[in-house]
Amino acid sequence: MMSWLRNNALLKRNGVLGINGRNAEYLLPNNPRDCYPLVDDKFLTKQLAAKAGVAVPELYGVIEIQQQVRSLPQLLATRDDFVVKPARGSQGDGIIVVTGRAGTLYRAADGSLLDDHHLSFHVSNILSGVYSLGGQTDKALIEYRVQFDPVFEAITYRGVPDIRIIVFLGVPVMAMVRLPTRLSGGKANLHQGAIGTGVDMATGHDADRGVANRAGGSASRHRQSGVGRADSALGHADRTGGAQLRDDGPRLSGHRHRARS
Repeated sequence: MMSWLRNNALLKRNGVLGINGRNAEYLLPNNPRDCYPLVDDKFLTKQLAAKAGVAVPELYGVIEIQQQVRSLPQLLATRDDFVVKPARGSQGDGIIVVTGRAGTLYRAADGSLLDDHHLSFHVSNILSGVYSLGGQTDKALIEYRVQFDPVFEAITYRGVPDIRIIVFLGVPVMAMVRLPTRLSGGKANLHQGAIGTGVDMATGHDADRGVANRAGGSASRHRQSGVGRADSALGHADRTGGAQLRDDGPRLSGHRHRARS
């Protein structure tokens, strides 16, 4: 207990804002509750982003009820690569990234092979709320698999890195690059084991502040491989940043926005 208090005090002295503090001091006072469903559901968020002119991955299909699961093989018949994700998932749970095929099997980003039965079972779990916030019933999104920009090739493991931007009162205030690792199974999610590094909002360059993942990993070895080139990727995020400054829709402050090349 004393160790936790010491660590908490150290983080505060260094200007680190915890999740509880973020929620209590920024999210709750600045966001109307009736807008929460719009950002807690990736399907609704996707529709809002597209309406605002933000580039989003193509949606191949939505599975909303168990009866529709049996049509999944037909939905995927012409797709060699795609992403399956829960609409209400969090921390990267429940996401399967398919990068290709091996005969009748699907090859996942971590190298494993899946069949139609495995994918159908996974989608059924999504619908039943296994991966959703609070265990709520959910829907499964089947989307285009985003291809990463060549600038990231030397510093990522299999998956797609992304630039996460924090927007407060309509103004982008901080950002980081999230880099997939072997531990994260190719997912750009810190809770899964990815690594993040801060980005200087004024210059778009690596801010030289590593963000450890949950396993205590360091971003330094990625930086030595060229993570400073993230400023090149930020150049592709202009369409996202511009749309966030508009005032033509519900504004939720302190929420996270992703820009992928």
